[in-house]
Amino acid sequence: MHPLQRHHESSSKSLMIIARDLPQLLSDDDLDYLNGEWRLYENETIPEEWYQQKTTSGGSDEVIKYHPIDNYWKHVFAIKTSSGIVKFIVLPKLIKSLLSLSHGNADVERGFSENAALITDDRSSLSDISINGLRATKDAVKFYGQGKVHEVPICKGLLDNVKEAHSRCQVDQERKQRILKEKEAIEAAAKLTKNKELILVEKEQNLIDQHKILQEDLENASKMLNEGNSRLEAAVATKNFAGVEMAQLLIGGAKKKLDVLKTQLGDNTDQMNQLRKKLKK
Repeated sequence: MHPLQRHHESSSKSLMIIARDLPQLLSDDDLDYLNGEWRLYENETIPEEWYQQKTTSGGSDEVIKYHPIDNYWKHVFAIKTSSGIVKFIVLPKLIKSLLSLSHGNADVERGFSENAALITDDRSSLSDISINGLRATKDAVKFYGQGKVHEVPICKGLLDNVKEAHSRCQVDQERKQRILKEKEAIEAAAKLTKNKELILVEKEQNLIDQHKILQEDLENASKMLNEGNSRLEAAVATKNFAGVEMAQLLIGGAKKKLDVLKTQLGDNTDQMNQLRKKLKK
């Protein structure tokens, strides 16, 4: 919104983000117009005197004084086309709404001061609802009775509202408690689901580690079988009966080991497939 930020790329993006967050103020068609009007505003020739005043101090140093921002935008919104039509239609709606917001800490500090006056030592346990109620009552007395309680006009609507205040507060509290319980239930369910997922992921990792170990054992058993076959061929060729017996022991042990490992690998693969199906759900 500041004149010096007019050509910054972030200004256009920030403005559109704010505009999209205000659907009650601007429609989708307005957003399209707003983007176009901001581009026109960026390319507009803006006189410096609309937003700043340069003076020279006693030491010949140039001093720049900026005009109020609402004064600057008043000049911008008065810009017309060559046919005499106001150039900006949608942009003023957004800028004026933003300028109506507090741009300083005064309102916030004033609120803190009022809260401090309300929350005395014997009222330190007041809830937010009670504090807001007291503040609303105080503001109503200021508005309707110029700050004097006895000046506040008593009407039927006021009396009815007072009578119904407790029941409305109770209904509101029940609604908030219900929402809180629903939120807690959703969070608990999400946490339970997350824990189940973590357990499944941990089981999957264990199965992967087990699969690697079984695969290594399978390779070792295959090597032992190959070694047994080589020994057997060499022993038969040299008619070394002791060597033949040793080779047969190696071959028998390797085949037995391979059968067991293949069964274990099959079981491991089945368990992993079932586990991954659960993870996909």
